[in-house]
Amino acid sequence: MATEFKASIDRYMEASPCEDGVNQALSQFGTTSTYGTLLSVEDIWISNGIRDAIWSLRVFPEREMEIRLFACACARLLLPFWYRHFPGNNTPLDAINTAKSYAYGEVDADALTASRSKVEEEDKKITWFATMEVAAEALRVAKSTTHRTASEAAAETSSTVEWVLGSPLLDRLFRKLLGGGFI
Repeated sequence: MATEFKASIDRYMEASPCEDGVNQALSQFGTTSTYGTLLSVEDIWISNGIRDAIWSLRVFPEREMEIRLFACACARLLLPFWYRHFPGNNTPLDAINTAKSYAYGEVDADALTASRSKVEEEDKKITWFATMEVAAEALRVAKSTTHRTASEAAAETSSTVEWVLGSPLLDRLFRKLLGGGFI
């Protein structure tokens, strides 16, 4: 069984969350004290919503691999939109695969940076039209998977998936992350 994403409220506070979000979570669980209180990411999801729950992943650097794999899964969902306009251009898929390889320790940070640069170059070469907005987002989301921190990658990719494909799909992916489905 996977280890729960759970930390003390003090640990969350070190990441400088917004005051409203903290107050909302504390009131949901009937406490005003942060000392020694443990809170799971799922608790935050229930009290504050998925955006705050995904933001809270930043307090778990030891879970880098799982969080980055979640970001990669989010990004893969948008690839069909990319391929509809750019069949045969594997730039976003290559970036996602590099990010996955980085998560598994198969490539180093330099490979991650190089992959990000390649996506940025591709973005500069393409003339975007309004009908291609989601394809453009697919490329940018693939670039997001190559962030140095997995929590930033997860935040960016998941918000785009929610925007393009809706909350239910993002909820299922997030539930998979919390249940240990990415290890």
